[in-house]
Amino acid sequence: MRATGGIRRRLFRWLLPPLLGLFAVGVIGDFYAAYKPAEEAYDQGLADNTLALSTCLHQDGQRVVLELNAQAEAILRANQKDRIFYAVFADDGHRIAGDKALPFLPSSDELSFQDASVNGQDVRVAILRHPFEAVGQTVWIEAAETTIKREYLKERLIAVVAGPNLALILATLAIVMIGVRFGLAPLDRLRKTVEARSPRDLSPLPLEGVPDEVKPLIASLNRQFVLLDESVSSRDRFLTDAAHQLKTPLSALQTQLDLALTESDPSVERH
Repeated sequence: MRATGGIRRRLFRWLLPPLLGLFAVGVIGDFYAAYKPAEEAYDQGLADNTLALSTCLHQDGQRVVLELNAQAEAILRANQKDRIFYAVFADDGHRIAGDKALPFLPSSDELSFQDASVNGQDVRVAILRHPFEAVGQTVWIEAAETTIKREYLKERLIAVVAGPNLALILATLAIVMIGVRFGLAPLDRLRKTVEARSPRDLSPLPLEGVPDEVKPLIASLNRQFVLLDESVSSRDRFLTDAAHQLKTPLSALQTQLDLALTESDPSVERH
C-alpha cells in the first residue's frame, strides 16, 4: 500500500487548494468592490467633460461649431497623470472639432463609455449623444483620457487587498494546524502508553480520553489482545502438560541408567 504520510501533512494537502481558491476569490471580490466606485468616479469626470463641451456648441448658419478658447481648452486638458482628448462629430461621422486621432464611436445611448486606442495608447472614452435642434441634427461629443491612473489604481488595490487576504488565509491555516495538533494529543498519549507497555502485557488499552473516531480501532485492538492472550495461555498449558507427561518416563529411564552404571556384571548391565 502506498504511504500517505501523516495526518497533519494530509490535512495540509487537502486544505491548501481550497484555501488558495478562497484567497483568489477574496482578492478578486475585494478588488472589484473597491475599484468599481473609483472607475465610476473617473467615468463621471469624463462625462462632465462632454457636458462642458456641449455648452460650447453654437449654430453658425446651418452648421454646428465648437467655440472653445485656449484657456478653456487648457483647463479641459489639465491632468497630472493622463492625456486628455476630445472631439465633436456630426451624424455622418464628420469631425466638427477636436483631436483627429480620436475615432468616431457612435452609440444608441444618450451617454455611454467605451475603451479605445489613440496613437497606440489605451484610452477610456465617454460618448454623449447631443441633439442639436437648431439645425435639426444630432452631434456626438467624445471626451477621452489615457488609463495611466486607472492602471496605477489597479496595482495599488491588488497590493492592498492581497495582503490582508493572504494574512487571513495563513492565519486560518495556522489555526487549523494548531487545532489538529491539540486534537491529536490523545493519540500521542495513547502512543506513549503503548510504547511503555511490556511485550507480555496483553491487557486492554484504555478507552478514556480517546476520540470517538479512534475508539473502534482501540476496541478492535483489544479484541486482538484477548485472542492473543488466549493463544499464549493455550500454548503455555500445552507445554506444561507435555513437560509433565515426559517427566515420569524420563525419571524412570534416569533411574535405570544409574543402576546400570553400578553393575560390574556385563549381562546384568545389558539387562
